[in-house]
Amino acid sequence: MNHNAIPQRIRTALRNIGYRDDLLISNYEYADSSSNIAPLRQIPIAGFAQAPPTYRNACVGVVFANGVSGADLIKSHRSLGAPLIFEIDSTYVNRWKMTRSGDPEFIERIESKQIENAFVRNKEKWQPEKIFRAKSISLENSPYQLDFIDIGLMPALEGTIHKKLDRLLKETFATVSKLYEQYNQKPPSSEYLFRLVFRLIAAKVFRDRKFPGEWDSDDAWTVLHAVEAHYNADSQNALPTTHYRREILNLAWSVVSSAFHFQNLSVDDLAFIYENTFITEKTRKKFGTHSTPPSVAEYIVRKLPFEELAQNERHVLEPCSGHGIFLVSAMRRLRELLPADISNKQRHRYFVNRLVGIEVDAFAQEVCRLSL
Repeated sequence: MNHNAIPQRIRTALRNIGYRDDLLISNYEYADSSSNIAPLRQIPIAGFAQAPPTYRNACVGVVFANGVSGADLIKSHRSLGAPLIFEIDSTYVNRWKMTRSGDPEFIERIESKQIENAFVRNKEKWQPEKIFRAKSISLENSPYQLDFIDIGLMPALEGTIHKKLDRLLKETFATVSKLYEQYNQKPPSSEYLFRLVFRLIAAKVFRDRKFPGEWDSDDAWTVLHAVEAHYNADSQNALPTTHYRREILNLAWSVVSSAFHFQNLSVDDLAFIYENTFITEKTRKKFGTHSTPPSVAEYIVRKLPFEELAQNERHVLEPCSGHGIFLVSAMRRLRELLPADISNKQRHRYFVNRLVGIEVDAFAQEVCRLSL
């Protein structure tokens, strides 16, 4: 067997059991949340259940034994979030289970000539939606169980990522606030500061996901205007950047843009930061803030009869939307019902015209915009 042909055969086999081409990503780069020495990792092939790719919807990974092999190689890709890793070793493919502890478990060795048969035989277990559903905490009566999934993996990854995000945001806020006060002899508005930093985070997310736009610029004004154009922000929602000296804005952007890699960040992580880093008892009481677990929102939205409505008659309004947990769930559901050949631009415009939230808390509005 030609060793170089094995990766392509695995990719074809994954495609044949339901993985979309755009969600089978070659040389996928992501943040290693467990390491400060090598903050970025790259894996030859990563398969996801949904877009955009995150550690929450990562299903499979494919690696090469090359110098480093076995458990040490598999362990280095724990932050990807994929519970199932295939290791190409000479003419064999080794199948591994990723665990919460980071010590992977060897499952089986597949001979090269049996690769296609192995995927056909395990199609029901290895399909992207099956793995994604098994990774999630479900409210269904009979959640699908897969023996190669460690249900403690996701909470372990979440904890590490949330700590890093929490520290990054607090450090950024403190740095920008201190510099602002030095120039203006007064502290900045917490509401304005939050909106500024969170829009820079939005630009960082777009940049790390290689979404085309001017967030590649080192100039903070250019970056902020690009984000607001993407948000279709009117004059009321646009940030008055003239209130900040260029030095302050550029410093804030340099801190955010050089920090934690956001390629693998998920919507639920943003929601956690909003609810745990920035919501105080005072603001919780003022706005009546009460969080809804993502699994509850997903369950409720799944019960809504969208299929009974024509495509152009599906509209969603979330009053008191907070950070938009129901809107995000509705967007995921509506996306599944759209034609497969619709362009990204058409899909974006479809959602803009059909998803509406009502919210008075400026903090929550920013998180909701970025989440959507």
